[in-house]
Amino acid sequence: METLSNIAIAAAVVAAFIAVILAAHDLLLSPVRPEKGTDVFAVVRASGSAEGLEQLVHGLIWLRDSGRAELDVVIAGADLTPEARSRAALLAEKCGGVFCTPQEIPFYTEDENWKKKGSQL
Repeated sequence: METLSNIAIAAAVVAAFIAVILAAHDLLLSPVRPEKGTDVFAVVRASGSAEGLEQLVHGLIWLRDSGRAELDVVIAGADLTPEARSRAALLAEKCGGVFCTPQEIPFYTEDENWKKKGSQL
């Protein structure tokens, strides 16, 4: 009976140790959080057929939604194919970001304009 209780105690200690390591891992690997009055933008430049754009944007969304990074997504499209342009606009809409030309990036990263959002290229 004593052996069973020792095993249970050892398992509880190991589980607590693993939980502490995982919590420390998340804290150490999480990017720095922006301070009050600052914003972080992930600007993704897409051109041509924009292969891999969806995977990249979904990765950024995962970072944001998991709490690992507080960022807003800007997709800057230059010389996109019509299909890629519509995919990029849809992705920006789905992730709460904006789709614009590279020249429009400064406009959308200004605080007042970001709150209004939504370039329809």
